[in-house]
Amino acid sequence: MTASSDPTAGMEPIRQIAHQMEEERRKVAKVENCGNCRFWISQECRRYPPQMTMWATDNQHPLTYVAAPTWPQTSRDDWCGEWKDRADGE
Repeated sequence: MTASSDPTAGMEPIRQIAHQMEEERRKVAKVENCGNCRFWISQECRRYPPQMTMWATDNQHPLTYVAAPTWPQTSRDDWCGEWKDRADGE
């Protein structure tokens, strides 16, 4: 088979670029933030049990409150020292 009729001739540089792109994708996927943490569910950090929070039932005097369990609300880009890879926990 001659080089001109070989369909894979010249493909090695493309394979190298594809491999480099895959490595970069994996690095980006491992950013330690809430968005890819195994404890992050519905924009809440579930690393620890919920804490009791007092919520005002209205703005009228006298103020009345109700206690409710809540987890910290976080955004996808937040981070902390408790991060665990989502893939390791499922």
